[in-house]
Amino acid sequence: CVTVQTPHWSPGMLFLCSICLDVFTDPVSTPCGHNFCKTCITQHWDKNVPCQCPNCKKTFNTRPKLQVNTFISEMAAQFRQSAQQKASSSRSDNNQIM
Repeated sequence: CVTVQTPHWSPGMLFLCSICLDVFTDPVSTPCGHNFCKTCITQHWDKNVPCQCPNCKKTFNTRPKLQVNTFISEMAAQFRQSAQQKASSSRSDNNQIM
C-alpha cells in the first residue's frame, strides 16, 4: 500500500473550486462527484464541447442538470465566515502590536 501525500494540503481546500480557486459560490456536484461553483462549471461547459469534468475528464453525452448542493454551500459559507473572522482578528492583533 502506497500513501501519497499532497503538499500544502489543508481542510479548507475542500471548499475551493478548482476552476476559480476561490471558496465555492453556489456549489454544484457533477455526476462524477466533483464540485464546482455553478457559474464556473456553466461557463466552462459553455466554452468547451462536449461537456467534460475539468478534474477527471469524464465526458457527458448530454449536459448534466446542475442543482446547488446545499450541504456544501452551508459548509463553504461557514468556512468563509471563519476565514474572515480569523483575518479580522489577525488585523486587530497587528494593530495592537504597532
